[in-house]
Amino acid sequence: MLQLIRGARLIDGTGKGPLENASILIEGEKILEVAKGSDLQHSEQARSAEMVIDATGKTVVPGLINSHEHITWRRSFGSWESRVVAKDSDWLVARGAANCLISLREGVTTVRDLGAKGNAAVALKAAIEEGIILGPRMRVCRNMISMTGGHAWGVTRVADGPDEVRKAAREMLLEGADIVKLMGSGGAVSKVRDFPWSPQYTVEEMRAGFEEAHKQGRTTTIHCHPPVGIRMAVEAGVDCIEHAGLLDWETAGFLAQRGIPIVPTLVASDSFLSLGAEYGRDPEAIEEVRRRRPEKMKHWRRILESGVTMVAGVDSLGDLNMELSLFVEIGMTPMQALVSATKLGAEVLGMSDQVGTIEPGKYADLLVVAGDPLGDINNLRRPELVLKGGVAHVPDELARAIGTRLK
Repeated sequence: MLQLIRGARLIDGTGKGPLENASILIEGEKILEVAKGSDLQHSEQARSAEMVIDATGKTVVPGLINSHEHITWRRSFGSWESRVVAKDSDWLVARGAANCLISLREGVTTVRDLGAKGNAAVALKAAIEEGIILGPRMRVCRNMISMTGGHAWGVTRVADGPDEVRKAAREMLLEGADIVKLMGSGGAVSKVRDFPWSPQYTVEEMRAGFEEAHKQGRTTTIHCHPPVGIRMAVEAGVDCIEHAGLLDWETAGFLAQRGIPIVPTLVASDSFLSLGAEYGRDPEAIEEVRRRRPEKMKHWRRILESGVTMVAGVDSLGDLNMELSLFVEIGMTPMQALVSATKLGAEVLGMSDQVGTIEPGKYADLLVVAGDPLGDINNLRRPELVLKGGVAHVPDELARAIGTRLK
């Protein structure tokens, strides 16, 4: 089927300025042609379009990419133990199906799921690809790999030593992983151990896992906060760094020189201030986020100045629009923030030939919003239509299919 979107302000995701009065011709799942309206609207193909979407006064951007997702447990209630560790993986698939609808409603058409329990994320990805449920495109790591007692070990594939890590990576790849993810430091799910500043895994252990992924043409990443662990991961051959909460100026420059991006997930903690109480997060943790926020934002403004590539991702609470607002707050332009959730996200996922920008030959993954996100990034919160592979979804209709507790 041929579809024509006409009259739009087009932001194509490459970082170039907008194209006014643009037309996009879609054939089936793919973008066929992009041009100024006067150059395309009167072509023979455009005249034969079976569906015409008038986007006059609206902005069209690429479908957004969430480069750090846990779609089976994001937006979940309570402590880490009660909302994830204690839950059966089959139950988490059901929650993930609802989160898939929420993601589409928000304009997210591709996600990089960086950890699930059991086979939950692989099952969701397969169900979406087979047309059983609606959801974004997915790239998954299946299970995170951690050392004994390492970060989030209650839901990871535990492996110690290079040989065990190599075997664990092979198992994840065999079982459907697109990404191998290791836990390279502690995090924030325990108050008495597993601290963020504590490195986990040796260079040799990391290298074993990353080599297995790269031999099969897959990508790698690592959960890691401290500079020493980040540098070890780069030495071991990692493709991307998740969180990097303790990243210093020198190590940020080190990453910039080597072209290693970070997905800082600023919203993972910042969302505690607006959503933490509602979602049952620890009151002490909420207060700590509040107290440390001015220092944190000043720190990330400085890190941004280093030139390190920052890509948009969410983690376990909040949403991608909140993350983009935080990117603007630390000094990105709205265009830079948008590119972090489109072109750069596609690069991190290894999907630049398929998604991330509005170009002929790529999937027709598009977001139509009221207003101009370059004037105010929060206009991305005003989606009027979401297209994934040329199939249009109305956000209000998606919302009606979501359980009332997750609205």
